[in-house]
Amino acid sequence: VSAEHEARPFVSSLISIYSCTNLATRFLIRRVREELENTRDHMTIFRGVSFPVQYISAYWHLVGKQYVRQVLQPLVLLILSKEHSLEMDPNRVENASEIKLNTLNLMVTCREAFEHIRDSIYLFPSEMQILCHHLYAVSEERFPSKGLLAVGAICFLRLFCPAIVSPESFGVISEDMVVTRRSR
Repeated sequence: VSAEHEARPFVSSLISIYSCTNLATRFLIRRVREELENTRDHMTIFRGVSFPVQYISAYWHLVGKQYVRQVLQPLVLLILSKEHSLEMDPNRVENASEIKLNTLNLMVTCREAFEHIRDSIYLFPSEMQILCHHLYAVSEERFPSKGLLAVGAICFLRLFCPAIVSPESFGVISEDMVVTRRSR
């Protein structure tokens, strides 16, 4: 069991308390600044497992879960309903020519997913907008012209990617749907 795994219940509990007492935004704004002050290279923003990153991740999961479900559920259900394969592992396809077709399928699916996420900006929770605004400003101070990179990193690394990798943990789909699709 890793230290990160052991800290998760503490981090989640603390974020829940701050959220219930309306202190989460103030607390997290300080954690954003702390994380950026300790980041040496703009390419590593929010890629570690420091406590500030864990706090932010827990908050985004708490506040963003409904948003992610609303945005990704139709997309994931559409992908699951399609008959074409997105498999890229050569050991899991019958012949190598399938990989070319699957690559095209995956590229189209990724483009559609990105456009769908981009078009959902009007649904983005206001609490997360406040943090993104602050993150952008602090990132621009620390790493000039890298504010959008920081905002994109936190949105994808700490919200969308975890929900895509494990849609059942965000309530996007049920566990039995994951097993059914993975077994095909």
